[in-house]
Amino acid sequence: DEVEGEIEVFKKYEKGLKDIEGFSHLIIIYLFHKIENYSLHVKPYLDKNLRGVFSTRHPKRPNRIGFTIVKLLERREFNY
Repeated sequence: DEVEGEIEVFKKYEKGLKDIEGFSHLIIIYLFHKIENYSLHVKPYLDKNLRGVFSTRHPKRPNRIGFTIVKLLERREFNY
């Protein structure tokens, strides 16, 4: 199944998006800001086995940094 979502960018960074629609995909880097603790061994979703956190996409990691690659469907400008 495909999932669609939206990314909102602060107005002060809007000029940095110039010509972004020339790309088919974007690399999104984000912070798991709601994670309070971490574990070095985790059970990934739909997996029965414990795995090392760095070999998974699990959010409970020491550095709390995540990334994903997404397909850019459109760019919309919003009036703030």
